[in-house]
Amino acid sequence: SFYEACYNNKSIQGIGFTSEDEFPIQRNDCLHQIVLLPPKNEDDEDENWTVEIVDIIATSPNWDQFDGQRLWKAKYPKGRSWVFNLEDEFFWDLIQQKKIEAGVPDFMKVQLAFVEEGSRRRKNRVLRVFEFNGVKISLPLNQQELADKLGAFKKSENVQVGMFDELT
Repeated sequence: SFYEACYNNKSIQGIGFTSEDEFPIQRNDCLHQIVLLPPKNEDDEDENWTVEIVDIIATSPNWDQFDGQRLWKAKYPKGRSWVFNLEDEFFWDLIQQKKIEAGVPDFMKVQLAFVEEGSRRRKNRVLRVFEFNGVKISLPLNQQELADKLGAFKKSENVQVGMFDELT
């Protein structure tokens, strides 16, 4: 939030952390220092997370990574609409570098974590984007990386993976 505040304040030209009149971090460099932290919620620690790889259609993206107000909206092919947080830092870096070509709708293959309550899914989190509009981007998180992010989790019975996709 510090770097975000510095970036948003047009009167700040640079920042430094010594008593000298040196400001080695320019205002525009603050963007590279901003990291989105997932919301800390004590309830999450005991959640029963399920992870799946799935194809989705993003119908209403939010290209502002740090907008805490609005989530992404998507639907499954032949499915109903739902919302999610997009937490893939590598994907966001590609957006910053303008290496993602978006259109609406956007077709995505993602690693999704959610909490299931009856027939409802809540707390939808896209942890990794593998493909975006047919362009391969990255590989799925492995078991240890998933455990670090989620704690305990299980893999969905409805995993949609291709013959050559890796699900570890």
